[in-house]
Amino acid sequence: MEEKLKKISNILQKRIRKFNTVSEVFNSLREIAKDQPDYFNKIGPQDFIKLVFYIYSLKKTNDFSLGEKMLFNVGFSQLLISQNEIHIYTCSDCEGSGVVDCDVCYGGRVTCTTCDGEGEIEDDDEEDEVITCPQCDGEGETDCPNCSNSGFSPGEVLCEKCDGNGEIQSENEYDYELYFIMSWNKNLNDICEINQETKNPIMSNEELYEFQDDFVTLSITSDHAPLDVIADEVYCLNYSDEPKMVFGGSFHIVKLGSVYFDLHRLFQ
Repeated sequence: MEEKLKKISNILQKRIRKFNTVSEVFNSLREIAKDQPDYFNKIGPQDFIKLVFYIYSLKKTNDFSLGEKMLFNVGFSQLLISQNEIHIYTCSDCEGSGVVDCDVCYGGRVTCTTCDGEGEIEDDDEEDEVITCPQCDGEGETDCPNCSNSGFSPGEVLCEKCDGNGEIQSENEYDYELYFIMSWNKNLNDICEINQETKNPIMSNEELYEFQDDFVTLSITSDHAPLDVIADEVYCLNYSDEPKMVFGGSFHIVKLGSVYFDLHRLFQ
């Protein structure tokens, strides 16, 4: 299989224009994969990664030795970074609009209580005679007393759940980003492996940036959860030499399995 991948690498490397870093090769190959999804789905994420290193090695040295050495040292980590910003939900009652339908009327109108919707009433001065209802001018309906002075469109009132803001602030959940990275840098991998599944940050976000040429971000997801972390510090949820992986949307590579157990166990 390795020889077959190397032959494929020789073919594909001609289509790679940016190759200064492994990340550039990964992103370029990902764009090629999006145009040939059936073929690359058969290859799978593990061999896709091998292709990245083989192509990078060919472009840099015209040989596979560099890529094989990097593959020998490769490790995979899931890193959590949060700025400790409280999560803001879209209000489920008004779907973010700040207003809800009035529960008294339909479209801002109600049945006239004076004529019961008939538009006419008996004339008090003339027996058996009817006159146009003075309350509704014969229409049988009047403006809804509940929403007519709300300042919104007819039939709408302020959403009480969010006080018209359209959003609700969470009590204990914070936004975070989860990075699934691949690195061949032994120092970075050792730090991740030693501190995985602990509350010990591996480094600051700024310090991680200094390793930018030594890892590839395979995928990024954003979510929210109860957290007890230091803002802009990087935490390693888990580290593995051979994780189970799948292709996500647009041929990003994601780790198979949920991380929510780790989040709830470690950071609440």
